[in-house]
Amino acid sequence: MKISNSFVNATNIINGNHNKVTVLSNPKAIDWEQLTKEINQHLNVLPQDSREHTACLDLYFVASKRDEKLFKNKLKKYASLLTTNILSGTTSGILVKMLSDYM
Repeated sequence: MKISNSFVNATNIINGNHNKVTVLSNPKAIDWEQLTKEINQHLNVLPQDSREHTACLDLYFVASKRDEKLFKNKLKKYASLLTTNILSGTTSGILVKMLSDYM
């Protein structure tokens, strides 16, 4: 497909049905709602007596406060737990992105 209109050339085009595109004005901004939702999903599948569950619970409470500095510190603290085998199949999305950004 050839597009010659310069306005269209500078626009993102997504081919498909029901695509969701999120454009952030600040790509480093944290989507706290999505982050707490994702952490909550992890809490629902992790064994409650595991260290990973404890780490996710702590991260959930900090994310609920929307304290970016404290969250980054906790994320660094729990990085080794978030990359263990028990979480390797469930850690995704925002947490993976944040781990790669801050480590």
